[in-house]
Amino acid sequence: MKRIALLFGALLLSACQTLTPQSTDDRLTARPYRGYIESGGTLVPAITRFTQSDDGSMTGSYSAQEEDEDEPTPGTLTQCRAVGERQLQCIWKDKYGDGKASFVFARDYSQFFGAWTADHDASDTPGLYKWMGRQRSSCCACGCGG
Repeated sequence: MKRIALLFGALLLSACQTLTPQSTDDRLTARPYRGYIESGGTLVPAITRFTQSDDGSMTGSYSAQEEDEDEPTPGTLTQCRAVGERQLQCIWKDKYGDGKASFVFARDYSQFFGAWTADHDASDTPGLYKWMGRQRSSCCACGCGG
């Protein structure tokens, strides 16, 4: 657990470009991010999308495919705000609950590493759980390789 917190902290400190609602790079919202969300002790496949409205506010959505579920679990990201260099903090919500999520983006916005926590974690040691994603290039979408 400490290793994840240290890694996440290092990523937060290593960023160099400010992410603000007024200067959000179009690459952030261009394509969905395919990756994983840690849930129930495993990494489950997930798709995360970010959108920016005309007034500059950021929101998002995600869907996670749990092994024991027939359909992906949809969720929303609201109240997103820039908190530093290429960093975004949002409130997540789905049928399992709600909480905070933080995302740190690569310089080119092609991927992010994030973490989430539940607001009402019933355990004695509330967790910090992984959330990561990578955009596929338009070439990859065409099936022409890596």
